[in-house]
Amino acid sequence: MKSRTFYLLVFFVFLVYFSIIIQENVDDNNDIESSSHKSEKRDKNNKTIKKADSWILSPFVIDDERGTGDYNWSEAADQDWCSGSGTIGDPYIIENVTINVVGSRSGIHIKDSDVYFINIKPY
Repeated sequence: MKSRTFYLLVFFVFLVYFSIIIQENVDDNNDIESSSHKSEKRDKNNKTIKKADSWILSPFVIDDERGTGDYNWSEAADQDWCSGSGTIGDPYIIENVTINVVGSRSGIHIKDSDVYFINIKPY
């Protein structure tokens, strides 16, 4: 009877030990997944990738030189619909924007600008 109790005690000790090891591995995997999700939310320049929504906007002007527009490029890049830094490798990207141009001649007017940009039209 004493040997049976001893074996049961040894069994439970091993069970607890292996449970701890398995839990540590699960925690380590969760840490790896969390860090990979964080890296997936950053672009090649370590900038946070913005959420893919869509916006309906009134016509606007981006004017870098005179400041007479609604935005300059750095102000536009702070908006959720624009990203990038204006270089050839990381152009400003305006995307997922629908412009309500009723009564206007243009939707997005860009003037006095010498940066790289892309306007991705919605479907």
